[in-house]
Amino acid sequence: MSVEGTCTLPLPSPADKFEAVFHLRRQEEGTLTAVTYGTHADRPTSDIDIDFDGGRLTEAQAIKAIKATKATKAIAKTVRLNSALYAAVDADTITGASRAGRLPVAGVSGGRRPTMECQA
Repeated sequence: MSVEGTCTLPLPSPADKFEAVFHLRRQEEGTLTAVTYGTHADRPTSDIDIDFDGGRLTEAQAIKAIKATKATKAIAKTVRLNSALYAAVDADTITGASRAGRLPVAGVSGGRRPTMECQA
């Protein structure tokens, strides 16, 4: 089974859900690489530890997150969180769990985006 392609996963956060887009590619030497984009990201992230083995996808990366104060819910500062994703891949469906920093584990479900074909 191949995991290469573009996948979309809605990921929960304390404020709302945001959509993460993963571009997964296997290099010539067999190493799986990924670039992620998110609805709140200003640029892609490629510093990702990712593995796919036997239908299981695992991913870990350090992300920037906005920390808000409880009283005013105003933006206090940007913090770094370690995020992790553990998911099963079945054809075009991805289901599993994600976690960022001290936040609770949350279930995730998404899938592969259809490939666009060029038409003459």
